[in-house]
Amino acid sequence: MAKGSLLLEKSFDIGLVGELSYFIGNQAYLKKDNSFVCLVTSDSTSNYLYTKTGKILKLSGKFDILEQIDYKQIYICYLKAKDIKFLAKDQETTVIGMDNQNLAELKISGNAILKGSKLYDIQDKSFIEFDVKELE
Repeated sequence: MAKGSLLLEKSFDIGLVGELSYFIGNQAYLKKDNSFVCLVTSDSTSNYLYTKTGKILKLSGKFDILEQIDYKQIYICYLKAKDIKFLAKDQETTVIGMDNQNLAELKISGNAILKGSKLYDIQDKSFIEFDVKELE
């Protein structure tokens, strides 16, 4: 790598898996029972690649496809505060603790902002305020 030489080249059938878009970072979570698992940190030997067909490809170190995950199953971590994380999916937010256990489910979108201990969101013609201290 220091010399900039090609280490591996892999082709994908975009008709089968879709056009490759980007690698998934540590903001993507998958629900397992009442707990949540960060895709990237749960398996450091694999890479996760998003395709334009709404699939996430789990790839081996040699970029062989190990699994396909539907993007609709993914929760995106959009905020972190003290000992909690806010995960968005559709127009809802799931709040998890540092142990990745589900603490609450809120009708708040992933566009919400956190100011101090208050979470703010705008939906349709409504302004929503939620005090995060209520989770303690």
